[in-house]
Amino acid sequence: REAYRGKGRYLRQRSVENVIAELAQAKRLYNPDLIFFLDDCFGRDFAWLRKFASEYKTKVDIKFHCSMFPGDVSEESVELLKTAGCCEIEIGVQSWDPELRSKILHRAVSNEVMEQAMFLIKHSGINLISGEILGIPGEKPDALERTADVYARIRPRRTFFFTLKYYPNTAITRYAAEQGLFSESEQADILDGKHGCQISKGGDVTDEVMIRRISLFFLMKFLPQSIIMFIVKKNLYRRFPALLTRTALAIGENLFSDNFESKHNRARAFYRYSYFIFKKFICLFEKEKREDQSL
Repeated sequence: REAYRGKGRYLRQRSVENVIAELAQAKRLYNPDLIFFLDDCFGRDFAWLRKFASEYKTKVDIKFHCSMFPGDVSEESVELLKTAGCCEIEIGVQSWDPELRSKILHRAVSNEVMEQAMFLIKHSGINLISGEILGIPGEKPDALERTADVYARIRPRRTFFFTLKYYPNTAITRYAAEQGLFSESEQADILDGKHGCQISKGGDVTDEVMIRRISLFFLMKFLPQSIIMFIVKKNLYRRFPALLTRTALAIGENLFSDNFESKHNRARAFYRYSYFIFKKFICLFEKEKREDQSL
């Protein structure tokens, strides 16, 4: 709110009529088979959601992905979304440490509410996607155990593990600086708006410990809860060889996750490389043909 103060309304939302008109036009022109709504708090206004669900089903009727704040998820909202055609909901968890989440991230939602939101989405048959931020200043040693326990039990279709990105003139950046979490040169880079390296989608924390943590969460797709918790409690993940690059981790997630974004990425990569191989083959064939003709 501080960064946007004096720049108009903090929360702006398009009308249902405006959204439906654009989507109806896109359907006529392009006939998409899936729609992604890039709104982190989709359906926060319940009256808006009720009207949208009815209009969307009647005039658009294409399966869609949306993101919700955990505290906005209820039996009624999930039912409305499912009826409208929602096939996937992503919720931002950020951290399972309630004190850090409240004091540093200023997110007024409890662990119990977040778990209930996940349960409601999974129970409805809608794909559950979650988002987690690693490297938050003040993170406690037991945070990893708590996170692993939840995800090993609930097992979302995919969890995006982001690393914290520091932006200039924000409260969390000032707090991290006060705690001495980065050097003066690193702080100067942040104030200049320079971006850090990526692990999945942005971030300033890319050390080997973080890569080992993300490797552990990747293994949750394949290992039972008891083994995951044993690895965490014994800190065995710290012995993982940090051989996987950031790119390899991202590719692995896309290959072994069955959420809609991963499926789209796999299809796009297949068509891209198929076209590349085809073009190479044609060029080679034409080259050999020209050489034969010259003889």
